[in-house]
Amino acid sequence: MKEDHDDISKAINQIFEKEGLPLEHFPVFDEVFRFVLKNVSAEAGLDPISHSEALLDIEDPDLGTWRTYLNNKSVQLFRYYTESLQNKHSKNFAKAYVYAMNTFDDARPAIAEAYAALSSSNEVSMLNPRYAEAVLWSLRDGKSEAYANFFARELVSGLYDTDIFALFKIAERYAVSVDRCLKSGFSVIYAHAFAEQFGRLTTEAADVYAKCYEMKLNEGLSHREASRYADTYTEETD
Repeated sequence: MKEDHDDISKAINQIFEKEGLPLEHFPVFDEVFRFVLKNVSAEAGLDPISHSEALLDIEDPDLGTWRTYLNNKSVQLFRYYTESLQNKHSKNFAKAYVYAMNTFDDARPAIAEAYAALSSSNEVSMLNPRYAEAVLWSLRDGKSEAYANFFARELVSGLYDTDIFALFKIAERYAVSVDRCLKSGFSVIYAHAFAEQFGRLTTEAADVYAKCYEMKLNEGLSHREASRYADTYTEETD
């Protein structure tokens, strides 16, 4: 058993050094390699380290050996980890993204899956790891607070799990709308109300909604009450 453990550790060190990977990330690479090794062993029905020359496909030797596949797959998945860190995500998210990419091999569902792996909660709170990651990533990436808060809120709703790239675009449109309203002299309340409706309604209708919503909010109505009133008023005046 100890010999098997030593062989695995040796294999990990060899490929890590060969690829010149960042030393500080060795524990993560070690974890990823062992994860891939387990999967490859189950798929191949053999230990690719002990049987380093066993072919993936006897009829097609150009595909290489299981050991080569193990090494390449481990490095590929690890690259997703460092790529995620470079994209301003946390280490926890980056690790989750690695395993998501192993499942999906597509960034769209993998990003959503990585967020979901942090928490299944839809709570709009920094106490929710999924929400917090979305907010902090946005800010580290240079996005505005309007973008960060909107993106995080919509992310935890789960509505964009199948196409998170669409949410990126919607959040950007929202942030631009808020910024334009504020620069035009409108209040913060109006700006966010307008941005919420912009795209769903025409510019004119979004303006009517935002003004009505702000007026009712200032009269003491709750957010929900003001929203309902503004919806009804906008529909009647459209």
